[in-house]
Amino acid sequence: GIEIVDVSNPTAPIGVARVLDSWSTVELQNPRWLDIEWDFLYAVSYNGDSLQIIDVSTPTAPIARGYYKNASIIQNANDVQISWN
Repeated sequence: GIEIVDVSNPTAPIGVARVLDSWSTVELQNPRWLDIEWDFLYAVSYNGDSLQIIDVSTPTAPIARGYYKNASIIQNANDVQISWN
């Protein structure tokens, strides 16, 4: 999973939420790379061969918004980069 941490006071970080598997068919196993764009966190799962999209607009209550799973395309992914056209 992914832990969301409040670092507004760097000397005393506080865990505020945890993002676990979003859907039972897609596991957020061993998240390798994360990218945050606006209010969305994009997480690539190395073992789960998936990309998950998580709404973190309210950091204490993250919401899974979508996922993409395709072992032939995302197999053992090591990076994620979001690009807007």
